[in-house]
Amino acid sequence: SSSNEFVEKLVSHILKKPPESVKRETIHASELLSCSLNNHDIDESSVSDKIKKKFMIENKIEIALKFEKLHHSIRKSKILKNRENVLNFLYCLYGSDQEKTKSENNISKPGLTDFDLGLNPRDLVKRINRPHSFAPDLNDYF
Repeated sequence: SSSNEFVEKLVSHILKKPPESVKRETIHASELLSCSLNNHDIDESSVSDKIKKKFMIENKIEIALKFEKLHHSIRKSKILKNRENVLNFLYCLYGSDQEKTKSENNISKPGLTDFDLGLNPRDLVKRINRPHSFAPDLNDYF
């Protein structure tokens, strides 16, 4: 499966929409993930801090701690090469989905509250690569 297909599956799972309905978001995600750090001033630790701060503001302290542990293990891993942009992508995608949901329903979506951040990055990649009908919702892991 190509990297675009992988990104499409990831976006589809995060947004809980079928792959054919997330074309615009997939294009945006692919562009964001392929950006060089020379063009954007993205710092991995500042993005990580933003994510933790968002969880803390939402009173999700346990999830913030789990995220910190997962981020620490990902930093040691050689699986993910573009961590800054991946973290920024997830932060932006989560935030934009939250704002959209709030404006549509005037209530916040559970989103990342259901994730189990203790998951091994390799397991997450394997689960995402499963066929769409058998793949679990990413909200089960973060």
